[in-house]
Amino acid sequence: MMTNVTKSAFYAIALTSGFLFSCNNDPENPAEAFGRFGEGVYITNEGNTQTNTGTISYFNPSTSQVENNIFSTENDMDLGIYVQSIADHNDKGYIAVDNMNRVYVVDINSFELEAIIEDLAKPQHFIGLNDTKGYIAQWGADGFGGDIAVVNLATNTVSGNIAVGLGPKQMLLHGNNLIVLNTGGFGLGNSFSVINTQNDQVTHTVEIGDNPNSAVIDRNGALWILCGGRYKSDWSGLETKGKIYKINTSSYSIEAQYEFESDSSQPGNLAIDNTGDNLFYTYNRGVHTSSITDFAVTNPIINRSFYGFGVSKSDNMIYGANAVDFASAGWLIRFTSAGVPQDSVRVGIAPSGFLFR
Repeated sequence: MMTNVTKSAFYAIALTSGFLFSCNNDPENPAEAFGRFGEGVYITNEGNTQTNTGTISYFNPSTSQVENNIFSTENDMDLGIYVQSIADHNDKGYIAVDNMNRVYVVDINSFELEAIIEDLAKPQHFIGLNDTKGYIAQWGADGFGGDIAVVNLATNTVSGNIAVGLGPKQMLLHGNNLIVLNTGGFGLGNSFSVINTQNDQVTHTVEIGDNPNSAVIDRNGALWILCGGRYKSDWSGLETKGKIYKINTSSYSIEAQYEFESDSSQPGNLAIDNTGDNLFYTYNRGVHTSSITDFAVTNPIINRSFYGFGVSKSDNMIYGANAVDFASAGWLIRFTSAGVPQDSVRVGIAPSGFLFR
């Protein structure tokens, strides 16, 4: 089911001198072409049960200014708790909110709400294929199932479902294939699925390490998947260690793999620079980097852990999200690609993800 939302119903904008990102009347101003927010970084703040809502923050890298809670400001309504992600497709933003079983569709430039995609169960991530079709990874009502919902973007309704592994989350497009990481949801997952987007059929299911949590494609077209490993039932340490895999995207066979040494720290948040040559990831309370030609764990370039992590493709700046106590406002902290601190701003509660635009 799709809910249409008109501007008059929810669009509320406060014309005050306190706006951080007002547009001027000069048509030559680049921000004018993008709308109120322009190019920048959108931060997903999961929220918690006390506040009963997650939020989206907007950060302008040029001015180091932030505006928090932009969805509620623009639409006079809340998102609900456990905001999982925001994706950009055809100048629209798709915000997946777990506990609301919804994906909110906004104009990415104004953040005006346009539609709500419903008939979902714990949606995690959206990815757009073309003008008419997109996909949503969802975990099922209890978090122990899940599939990929096929979405008609003309009507913002679910048109079908594709069965994959347990707890699908991150998705990547490569040619005509959709690659899905089956993280396990609230259970255990240890595979990735490949879907032919022309007929929405699963062509490959490949077993890898436990808890595949992030993936990138390098400049040579190879797929890299980072697996966090699995904790023991008493949480005293890892029962299976973290691993990273290099996958051939022609055959989806494993070309190489590396096992991390720690029996207590899960590697995560795999990212890649804008040349596709260097990997970044979090591990053992630090941020590490490695060349794609010879993967190795070296000394961290940043000696701290983050709840959320990303690398901007425009300038290779590193963005780390500190959730603090998961009850108060978190922090966005920015570093150069060499790990040198640049600036920091307060964002929402439990910041966990980034959209770089």
